[in-house]
Amino acid sequence: MKKAIRLVVLLSLVAAVICVPFLVLGAATTPEVIFDAGNDTFSFNNVVYGPERSAEPTDADPYPDIFQISSAMPGDSESWQVRVTVKNAGNKTVKMYVRAENANEGYRALFGEEGEGPATLSATFAEGDRSVATKIRRLITGEEPDAATYTGYIDEGAAYLGAYSGNNSSKDIDLTFSIPLSAGNEIAGLSAEVDWVFQAEVIEDDNDHPHPRPDHGGSGGNGGSDGPALNKEDHFAYVIGYPDATVRPGADISRAEIATILFRLLTDESRNRYWSTANAFSDVPSTAWYNTAISTLAQAGVVNGYPDGSFKPDRPVTRAEFAALFSRFFSASVTATVSFNDIRGHWAEEVILNAASRGYIYGYPNGSFGPNRPITRAEAMALTNRVLERKPHKDHLLPDMIHWIDNADKEVWYYADVQEASNSHEYAWITQTVDNGYENWLEILPTRDWAALEQQWKADNADKQSAQVYTSQQ
Repeated sequence: MKKAIRLVVLLSLVAAVICVPFLVLGAATTPEVIFDAGNDTFSFNNVVYGPERSAEPTDADPYPDIFQISSAMPGDSESWQVRVTVKNAGNKTVKMYVRAENANEGYRALFGEEGEGPATLSATFAEGDRSVATKIRRLITGEEPDAATYTGYIDEGAAYLGAYSGNNSSKDIDLTFSIPLSAGNEIAGLSAEVDWVFQAEVIEDDNDHPHPRPDHGGSGGNGGSDGPALNKEDHFAYVIGYPDATVRPGADISRAEIATILFRLLTDESRNRYWSTANAFSDVPSTAWYNTAISTLAQAGVVNGYPDGSFKPDRPVTRAEFAALFSRFFSASVTATVSFNDIRGHWAEEVILNAASRGYIYGYPNGSFGPNRPITRAEAMALTNRVLERKPHKDHLLPDMIHWIDNADKEVWYYADVQEASNSHEYAWITQTVDNGYENWLEILPTRDWAALEQQWKADNADKQSAQVYTSQQ
């Protein structure tokens, strides 16, 4: 399954920033950025060019100034609205972004060499009754950025402006440029030119699966011997706790977080085989921390989206969805040996019975399964360990392992599973009976540096990138 990506970039704004309050200059009506996916070109309505605010491009300033910022001070923040329109996309998905770049001294002071400066650019937009500018939780890594919008440091990435398809699709976007008070006096008296860049990422229609398949729609998937496989040999930690020494076993876990866990747990062969950085989900921009994980698992047929084309990365995973995700690694169904009183007719009935009959997932004492209940982190770790054929025992761990203040009771049902998921270790098998063995931990290993590993995986798979980059600066 291949997706061809084209990235088209157009230089679109030059702004001067000096040490006086913001002054925003622009057209009398909403500026409009238009991308024609039929011929990969940009055009603009209601824009001006250069300091003279000409209606036409000039030799000195051939790029339209969507906004002009003539001045700024630490602590200032200003928002503008721009309309983004994509034409002639058809069945393609076009993801739009805006970013900025320059190399002069003032720009580096504002935005840093690698996005480490104080200034930020963010975009907020809504689709129907669902805001895509949501607070993203990163429970796996222990980071919880309080982001109310899709926000990116300008040199590090781009502000996401949404996904578009069809022959004429538009969104009104609120763009916010901010310099926090913490920028301090170093910004005082500063002047800089900032070149704003619009981007269009064009994802060709996939003939095999032209639209993302919903997770709630039968067993699906292409797991088994010919599909993706999980690493069942190395017992490395795949869940990272929090700086406050908690692991939060009772908290929900999001779809992006589960995708990241599964991405880490793939065998190297499977990860390389299905590697992708492109997807057609409307709410998974290429700048998102979870993009590679979701793109790769979507390429493998493990994760799917919803009928509206979204993935909903921050939505809590339900118990039924979790069973469905792991069912895509099963080679075949098994004869059901269990039953639950609340799954008859449910879209995931078959995969729930399959997973439960394998001993991967359990119900509740009242005979229910709770398919639509969000799965807790503890439940997710326990199910993952069973699928990986990991069998920790509370009395055969090691004293120098990582301990959590909210997982200190050895008699709680999830104690050993949480420790298993959050501690890398060497082990040997202790077998009581043929079917009843467990691990004896031998040595605690360092926790993997997942960020460094992903960079290495990206380098190893650089030749598989299906992107072509077009820019007016080349």
